[in-house]
Amino acid sequence: FLKLEFISHVTALTLQKPIEASVCGAGPAGLLTAMCLCQKLGDGNCKVNVYEKRPEPAEYSNSNHNSWEDLSCFYNIGLGERGISSLIEFGAWDAVRDACIRVPGRVDWQPGSSEPIKKMLTERKYGTYVLPRDKLVSVLHQHIKEHYSDKINLYYEHDVRPIHDSDHDDTNDDNNDSNVRIQVSNLASDGQKQKMDCDLIVACDGAARTFVRDFEMQDRNNHKKDPMTIVRFEDNNQRVFKSIHFRLPPEWQNNLNYAVRSDRLIFDALPVNLKGDYVGILLLGSNDEMANQVEPEDFRRCLDQEIPQFSEFISSQEIEKAARSQSSTLPMFRYVTPRLHHGENCVILGDSAKTVKPYFGLGCNSALEDVKIFGECLDDASSIADAVSNFSTRRAKDIEVLVKISAS
Repeated sequence: FLKLEFISHVTALTLQKPIEASVCGAGPAGLLTAMCLCQKLGDGNCKVNVYEKRPEPAEYSNSNHNSWEDLSCFYNIGLGERGISSLIEFGAWDAVRDACIRVPGRVDWQPGSSEPIKKMLTERKYGTYVLPRDKLVSVLHQHIKEHYSDKINLYYEHDVRPIHDSDHDDTNDDNNDSNVRIQVSNLASDGQKQKMDCDLIVACDGAARTFVRDFEMQDRNNHKKDPMTIVRFEDNNQRVFKSIHFRLPPEWQNNLNYAVRSDRLIFDALPVNLKGDYVGILLLGSNDEMANQVEPEDFRRCLDQEIPQFSEFISSQEIEKAARSQSSTLPMFRYVTPRLHHGENCVILGDSAKTVKPYFGLGCNSALEDVKIFGECLDDASSIADAVSNFSTRRAKDIEVLVKISAS
């Protein structure tokens, strides 16, 4: 795992004392980051603790994969080159690939057209692989338990927040003012709290942005010249969605991405197995009456009119389930600027650093790519402080451009 040139750079640091790293968030980016740190910082020289507010994910294995096929409750993502290459980098791709469906192409109906456009994605290096985000988390969680059980500690139902010098219980000359400290609360044990010093903190708690919001406020209260800022975009065309499960007839190709666009809505469907089962995401304007709880007959009538290609494949039970449900919201466009680190020991990556609409896994692929780039920063660094600063230099502008293009 360890590169020879990396030993000459970082081992001098790690040999002084083992590096203690805290990863705040156990989504795909957080779990992959934990593997990255174990590999980059070396066996025996890095202790990694991963903290997640939510409960431990359900186990995934080839023997229980059917439990993931009650699928209208999941949001599928498509892993592409950026995400796949990052998973390959840290040895997790084989496990993830076995849980995916490979999607070699797309069939798209444009507004007003009765004839679809079919495009096969043969020019892509890795292709596109589809799975629910929750399944991806479960696979990475299981991979850590099987291969890193002595190196990575996973703490679920634990809340983590940054603390500042004013929160210290005592004055300790060893405390580095430029380092971030954390407070860990055990939510399963009456909120028992512990304050900790860490050599490295990776803030990847998603759109909650607990760390980023704190740093933004701290910088402004301290009148910092270039304060950390969350740039927020107004969404002038807010979309909401409902998930709908359906099964294609045997004569349809069962491993393609199908999409229908009308003047009113978008219906985008991805396979969940090779038996013809699909989950379609129905994207609606937030003011559309079908975004609310409606009568099944009205919902069926809408689908018959807007997506006749697929309406007949949706069962009455699924129609009623979707009609009676309230729509879910999509995240708003956000990015963090001008830097993606705080102090000398905290780096911000994944959805904590930016939010895009989760169309076909754009956010997830970008988050996994963040981990790969941070690993390269560790390779090139002479210290943890250099690594987190270099990540800002390499990634902050890329993230800003990605969000602005996505929002345009």
